[in-house]
Amino acid sequence: MTKSFEAELAVATKAERDLLAQLSQYYVTHLNELETGGKSTKLTYGTMGRRLSPPALKPRNKSFTWKAIKVLLRAVEKRRAFFLTPKDPEPDKELIKKELSAEELEKCGLKIEQDDEFTSSLPVREHQCLTVRSCGRRWNPPSWRW
Repeated sequence: MTKSFEAELAVATKAERDLLAQLSQYYVTHLNELETGGKSTKLTYGTMGRRLSPPALKPRNKSFTWKAIKVLLRAVEKRRAFFLTPKDPEPDKELIKKELSAEELEKCGLKIEQDDEFTSSLPVREHQCLTVRSCGRRWNPPSWRW
């Protein structure tokens, strides 16, 4: 059954991606007008806005690989706590973010990066169902009188 709708689903998915990209582009270019009370705007049919992604440790630039960063982390005084032990030791990124200062991170070839991501959501209302199954309604065929 899925194969019979594959072409239609691909077209709908592409249209959805294109519309979301257009909405995101509009939002980013009109931030001053849209973000008057925060990082989101409530619309009639939903909400759109920005949210911060969780802070993530990333190499400062392409010259730092995770292998090189491991070597540099081992040189830091508190080094044992930064590595997870079950398998080949991996840096404990959460602990590194908490314990090391910006200067120490820089010496190890790391930086903390946090990006704004575009987000939008539509409220799901019972009267706006796209399919019979999605809202739990049961379809009753019309009664025919002869």
